[in-house]
Amino acid sequence: MKKSKHKSVERSVRKVKEETASFDRSRLSEWYEVLGKCRISLTSVVLVLLVFTLSDQAQDVLRALGQPGAAGQILSFEFLLSIWTLMNWSGARFLLDQDFLAMRMKRQSLKKPRTLYGEKAMPRILGAAGMVGMGVALLMAVRGVEGTEGMHYGRVRTLGMLNILGGAIFYLLVKYRTNAMRWLSALSTQKIQRPALRDAFTYRERERRVSFFGEFPSWVRWTIWSSLVIAVIIWAVVFLRLQQVAPRLGSASILLLGFFFLTLFGTGLVWVGERFHLPMIIIAFMVAGVFGLWNDNHAVRQIDGSSNNHGNYFTARELYQSWLAKMDRDYPEERPHPMFIVAASGGGIRAAYWTASVLGVLQDQNESFASHTIVVSSVSGGALGSLVFAGLVAGGSVGNTPQEGVSERGQTILSRDFLSPALGALLFYDLPARFWPFPNQIPDRAKALEVAWENGWKPGGNGQSPFARGFSSLLKGERNHAIPTLLINGTSVETGERILTAHLDLAGDFPDCGNALLDLPHDIRMSTAGTMSARFTYVSPAGTLASGVHVVDGGYYENSGAATALEFFDAVKSEINEDRVAPIFIQIDNDYVATHDVKRYSAMAKDKKESTRSWRLFPEIQSPIIALLNTRNAHAASLAEQAKKEFGSRYFFYTFSIPGDVKAPLGWFLSYSAQEGIRKQLQGGSAKVNTMLIGGRLSAARSTDKDGKHGPTSS
Repeated sequence: MKKSKHKSVERSVRKVKEETASFDRSRLSEWYEVLGKCRISLTSVVLVLLVFTLSDQAQDVLRALGQPGAAGQILSFEFLLSIWTLMNWSGARFLLDQDFLAMRMKRQSLKKPRTLYGEKAMPRILGAAGMVGMGVALLMAVRGVEGTEGMHYGRVRTLGMLNILGGAIFYLLVKYRTNAMRWLSALSTQKIQRPALRDAFTYRERERRVSFFGEFPSWVRWTIWSSLVIAVIIWAVVFLRLQQVAPRLGSASILLLGFFFLTLFGTGLVWVGERFHLPMIIIAFMVAGVFGLWNDNHAVRQIDGSSNNHGNYFTARELYQSWLAKMDRDYPEERPHPMFIVAASGGGIRAAYWTASVLGVLQDQNESFASHTIVVSSVSGGALGSLVFAGLVAGGSVGNTPQEGVSERGQTILSRDFLSPALGALLFYDLPARFWPFPNQIPDRAKALEVAWENGWKPGGNGQSPFARGFSSLLKGERNHAIPTLLINGTSVETGERILTAHLDLAGDFPDCGNALLDLPHDIRMSTAGTMSARFTYVSPAGTLASGVHVVDGGYYENSGAATALEFFDAVKSEINEDRVAPIFIQIDNDYVATHDVKRYSAMAKDKKESTRSWRLFPEIQSPIIALLNTRNAHAASLAEQAKKEFGSRYFFYTFSIPGDVKAPLGWFLSYSAQEGIRKQLQGGSAKVNTMLIGGRLSAARSTDKDGKHGPTSS
């Protein structure tokens, strides 16, 4: 009797376990189905929130909403955030409400709507999460940030809190919308007399899932079609007027608009895939991959009908001899002549702003600085800063403000929003171009960035932006030594070697290095010369030269610019008479901490916690990437240290670094607060000391007789 009772209990327990396991498997299967249909909205929400919370550039973009005159951008940001939120919710809801199996079999569905586990909650969670997450990102952007004159960080905090509240309200509205629609339906039955209008407001709850598009209520169908038409019109406007629309909306709004379209068209792809039982996402990737074999739209821009004057370039020694003759002729009282060799490292708009500011301050302090600077070797953003400096000294202008110094004018040029056109081009030019079979018919984001630079430098008297002029327009100034010869560093995709864009005959003085101008039959614009180095990973594409060689960011090879500068010095070193010339190396470092300080890297390696923090998550995937990036940084640090040892022990060496408390992001946009943080560095600390020392070096050279003493200096 006891055994029978015991077996009965065992059977009951086993049955309960089996039912529980079956229920769990059923729940898991239903949850998987819900997530599968919501995958586009889910991906959109996750990616946008990751970008705005983890990217320094995106955080700075959000801080910029507190700038004076940003009211219009705030309105567009909030409007597009609301539209994107609705798209995430409605896209997921649209796919979940349909029975695609019945649709493929062309019969009515027998499934009841919204019976899957999580089916009701997931769309509204995705909609609310986007708005709440953006509110958190706004609060993070201004957390711990010191107040800057003119900035309204309280506005950004308020906006963040309102978005969090708005997300909660959105969730509740969607959750209880059925009750509201029932109430509205009952009210319309009582108050509205016209049958057609009354039917439009009558709510009818569906008894089964949709298997034919016509089963959706008429207002839903009209909403879908009108939304598609409006979306196409908006896309066309942005595509045709990107340079006008993007800066007005701002980078944050452009990103939200782009992801709205990605969610919209991604939802459409999933619908087609489910309707015809095809892996549309995979097919889309395959089409882009096949078209990518021939539809390259990244050819380096050239000026038709122009020439590069290939046969008129000096070698390094000829350049030095010409420079020395110029110094003897124009500054006969100087002994020795200060000869500045500048290396400017990369780092996006932060590097450009810092480089232009440093060079501009040195020029404002002593107008002979540019003529005493024989070369500037620059990388990425440093290349853009050096181009702005050279263009200003060579005669460029910013509007009608000649009373401003070179530094202020350079800062004015680089204070524009260059990120939104580049971001817009990525989403509205380059992404659609992957699915267009014909090459070089759709502009790319490199061209959009170049045109944004041209628009950012306001036209002078002739109406043409100096950045839109040919790069060869600098050759006369370089030959006359009114400006330094620019050595703009890029990297070859095919060989990994450097590709210089420079009016210089390399003549074997720069091993494993080619000149891009020899691979281009026509002249390029100054803006294009900037993107011959500033093509950072994924932000800008690899540029295609005439021979088919692809050029990417110079920072891939090394990010300090010191390698090319040192090779130039090695080429002319045998010609230097120290009684006549005093070589001075200036390293403009655009990292938060001085990259020439190799001890920083060894200290990080000793600190196990610090060295493993960045790749603790998925180390198998991250460690090779982080190793490559850190190798590049270590290479740059080693070369800068080599320059410091060579020049500091015998000649002169100065470094301009951005301290770690200035959090100016990488990218192509700087908020007012980031700009102010950089400007302050030139007004004090080591930057001010070095500026005074360099100015003193120029003044002392003119007052020192031939027997005057000079010795090595390092700072």
